[in-house]
Amino acid sequence: MPMPNAAMLKGSGTSRNAKKRGRKSVEESDENCETDSEAETETEEALGTKVKAGESKGKEVEPVSKTDKVPPVISHSESGAGVNLSSEVLEYPDPEFSDFEKQRAENCFAVNQVWAIYDSLDSMPRFYARIKKVFKPGFKLRITWLEADPDEENEQNWVDQSLPVSCGKYCNGLTEDCVDRLMFSHRIYPIKSFGKFGCLVYPKKGEVWALFKDWNIKWACEPENHKPAYRYDFVEVLTNLDKEMGIWVSHLDKVKGFVSIFKQTARDGVICFRVSSGDLYRFSHQIPAVKMTGKEREGVPVGSFELDPASLPTDLILEKE
Repeated sequence: MPMPNAAMLKGSGTSRNAKKRGRKSVEESDENCETDSEAETETEEALGTKVKAGESKGKEVEPVSKTDKVPPVISHSESGAGVNLSSEVLEYPDPEFSDFEKQRAENCFAVNQVWAIYDSLDSMPRFYARIKKVFKPGFKLRITWLEADPDEENEQNWVDQSLPVSCGKYCNGLTEDCVDRLMFSHRIYPIKSFGKFGCLVYPKKGEVWALFKDWNIKWACEPENHKPAYRYDFVEVLTNLDKEMGIWVSHLDKVKGFVSIFKQTARDGVICFRVSSGDLYRFSHQIPAVKMTGKEREGVPVGSFELDPASLPTDLILEKE
């Protein structure tokens, strides 16, 4: 898979995320925001650049109960100046009970955090980047892209064919500046970090992930036959990765009548199943999720999950029945 960069995002114009519409602006909230590193900050005046942080195409659109997605990026140069990249605005419905925007408010970003970013393939959060610097005032980050760097030959073949990857070993790639939060989905927590050399990213117990439906590592032999739109199964991760046993997961199906509520469901009598260590590229992407108590509203199953609509296929979240 080619390394994600500004050019790729510009070419697709489909990265998602963003600013809540018809609600309190997320910039005003600092709840549920974890920052475990003191951000290195630098003013625009010190850099000698006049790029106005936080501006993006599409921010004037105000559809009620919708969220806009747009991925403007600035390419880092020695002078500190940048080039704005235009992009297409996408929309998705707001979740009914949870505010996922709190987790990606402007004050949630800090140095050394790793974030998932909506990709240039089908706008799912599969790109990863580490924050190197936070600039003030406004919103501007310097990020280093993480590039898939597998050890296994079949996984390397997969990457070479530019097929989507969201877990495994990563190495550090290009460093760039970005000025819009709309490209960011959620913070991730690698199971191991190698500092300047990269990190390991695998599904963790308690997370919700999408799996490629009918996946096979041999897709790499015929990549032209395995392009978006992809179909997905959705699962709750029940165990952390074990090299011998892989990862145990359970099926999640959408609950009728809701935008993005999913509950554990048996399929052909099977609730839980195993994804082997050799099939980890079957995992498409992590989906931010909040576990429901059942008290939110009549019909909400106890222990179900509300998933972030921005990380789901549009056709799925628009069908409530």
